[in-house]
Amino acid sequence: MISYSGSISNSDEVIVDVGINPEITLTADSSVLAGNYITLSASGANNYEWSNGATQPNIAVSPNTTTTYVVTGYINNCYDVKDVTVSVVEQVEVDAGEDLFICQGETITLTANGSGAENYYWNTGETSKSITVSPTENTSYSVVASNSLDSDADDVMVNVQTCQETLEEEEPEKSFNIYYNYRTSSTILNIKLIGWTGQSQMTLHDIAGKLMFTETFDSNAMIPTVKTINTERMSSGVYILSFQDSENILQYKRIVIR
Repeated sequence: MISYSGSISNSDEVIVDVGINPEITLTADSSVLAGNYITLSASGANNYEWSNGATQPNIAVSPNTTTTYVVTGYINNCYDVKDVTVSVVEQVEVDAGEDLFICQGETITLTANGSGAENYYWNTGETSKSITVSPTENTSYSVVASNSLDSDADDVMVNVQTCQETLEEEEPEKSFNIYYNYRTSSTILNIKLIGWTGQSQMTLHDIAGKLMFTETFDSNAMIPTVKTINTERMSSGVYILSFQDSENILQYKRIVIR
């Protein structure tokens, strides 16, 4: 019988490379005004891939709506992922409206129309979108509208006039009467002027202050003058009719056109 004793051995080695694990540092969540750009910055890696396809560490973006951007940073085959949200803030536009006409003692509501605003500040100190005013003289009102990133301002003039709402039973030295002659026309407004002299001017504004009609003519204090305005294409509502003659005497009346 043959027997063997002893041991057999062998050895080998392997090198395991341990890569550096990146830790991405990214711009904090931010807000940007619509239409503007903001720069997003990433650091802590050798290579970058953004969700919008960019491969640079710093990118400029101008989103139309609130958007979350994701970036993956690589060091060799190791990577880290972070994201940042960019909120879009609407640009502010404000419109206080066209200049207005009111009669003494009346009140009127002013409204700041537009878009993008979160806060309002009027020169009266009020902070609501609409305010009610009752000026005793011509007054300009201004409003500043704003949000976290933008602001806009506008103003509106409120003109205060002395209005005659009803006809006097006894006509004053200078007067004008307003009437329709329905036998001939329901759209022709007749204005009879008494006591007006020299060159006179007649104007018609709507209640918002928009000029609807104007005419300059010669008048004779001894002879009543009749002028006409065709109201066929005018919307129903309240209008301000005014006259001014060569002596710079001005009169107003508030009329209703139906």
